[in-house]
Amino acid sequence: MADLRKWEMGSEKGEKGVKGAKGAERMGMKSRLTRKQLAVLDDLFGEDASASEGQILAKHAVKPVDYRRWHGEEAFSQEFSARMDCLSRQSRLLIARYASYAAAKLIALTESENQETARKACLDIIDRIQTPDSRLQTKDDREYELADGQLTPEAAEKILAILAERG
Repeated sequence: MADLRKWEMGSEKGEKGVKGAKGAERMGMKSRLTRKQLAVLDDLFGEDASASEGQILAKHAVKPVDYRRWHGEEAFSQEFSARMDCLSRQSRLLIARYASYAAAKLIALTESENQETARKACLDIIDRIQTPDSRLQTKDDREYELADGQLTPEAAEKILAILAERG
């Protein structure tokens, strides 16, 4: 994933110019972002997630008022948004990759000898079905929902039958 982030941010070894400048060039903002802005962006979205926003601003001697002003500038705002979108896509991809594993673990917990654990797992499954994340949902999943996101009677019957079999 680090390689993907480096490619997205344009900070591969051997590039000329400021670290991250390649990503800004792709967006047509090469000359509109300062070296300091690019350095702050690189640290905000870099590999070291332990530093807070305030710590990064202090490291680069950027006053909060200046940082807020930067967010009002189109070039900075667009680059910031593009990097946020990239991280969001990476997060959704990671969650999608492990969704079936997490679902299987949750189903396994419904058979726990601890009644409270089993009960909570069942409630989590029901809650997940009733309030799905539509970006991760398949067309087949949507066939079991009414327009307001509630389960169809057929879907509810299937879930109850499965839970009764395990109960």
